[in-house]
Amino acid sequence: MSTVSSGKPEFLYKFRALDNASANYTLDILRKNSLWLSKPLNFNDPFDCVPVVSTSATDDKFRDYVNGLFKKFNPAMSRNERRVMISEIMNDPNRRHDSYFIQSAMKKSVDEAVNSAGVLSLTSRFDHVLMWSHYASSHSGICLKFRLRPESWITSARKVLYSADRPIMNIISDPSEEIQRKSILFKADFWAYEDEWRVINPALGAGSHDFDPNDLVGIIFGKNISADHKSEIIKLASKYGKNFRFVEVARW
Repeated sequence: MSTVSSGKPEFLYKFRALDNASANYTLDILRKNSLWLSKPLNFNDPFDCVPVVSTSATDDKFRDYVNGLFKKFNPAMSRNERRVMISEIMNDPNRRHDSYFIQSAMKKSVDEAVNSAGVLSLTSRFDHVLMWSHYASSHSGICLKFRLRPESWITSARKVLYSADRPIMNIISDPSEEIQRKSILFKADFWAYEDEWRVINPALGAGSHDFDPNDLVGIIFGKNISADHKSEIIKLASKYGKNFRFVEVARW
């Protein structure tokens, strides 16, 4: 597998089905040069993007955390005002980090933040039989080939990490980058064969988003694709230029 200088693959792939209602959505990718970013809530694994949320911390660590929140969200508050508010929180059993109320509120906040992001799932593999079976309607669909160009938003894709255990995300002590990683970039290890990469874009959100036509450089046809679908796809993809490539799936 060739890679770009960032250590990412040179190409990433998107399997698409062509059965029933899926066909129109798949063809719209070519008609409109757009890709759908999903909410994690709609993923096929209900434990995907559901880390174990922890608020475990020393009192001093929690004070520092709350102080940081006040500075960020209420910068006009004086140092003494922050000290008084933090003292009140620490002495209120329902507002401390070890209370059930706070733990539940933070878990809800994480869930809402995760599901506000738009996520595009891609893979570095186009040659896995199970992927064709699961995501390309039993080999009757297609696989889109994207080049990771520096100017493309698709190039922000990050590699998914696989683990036998759900990640433990500590809201109080984990840095923001680690919180995002544990929220959206971990999956159970039995999915490891997918070699998934994800574009995570809270700013874009879920929905349809345009890509540059230069990003899409080829289409791989499933073994069982119908002649009608194949013909229509070739016609739709004619706009991508002479360097665009169509590939037939070979025997594994």
